[in-house]
Amino acid sequence: MRRYAGDVTMWITFNEATVYMAQEMRLGSFHPMMPLRLAQAHKRVYNVIHTIDPDAMVSSNVACIPCTARKVIAARQAA
Repeated sequence: MRRYAGDVTMWITFNEATVYMAQEMRLGSFHPMMPLRLAQAHKRVYNVIHTIDPDAMVSSNVACIPCTARKVIAARQAA
């Protein structure tokens, strides 16, 4: 992080976290705390990046797949 501070346009903490969660649902290994823990981890990394580079732009790369997630949850509940 320190090596690239000031040279990076935007830092991405997690790439496609919703896709990762959907995959965990499909595999049957999704934990209800996963979204909260991913958000907490993003916040920690966000703060570390801003400690090193206060002007940095930081985000996560989020794919929105609410319909797929609802279908997976409904299928698991019906089983």
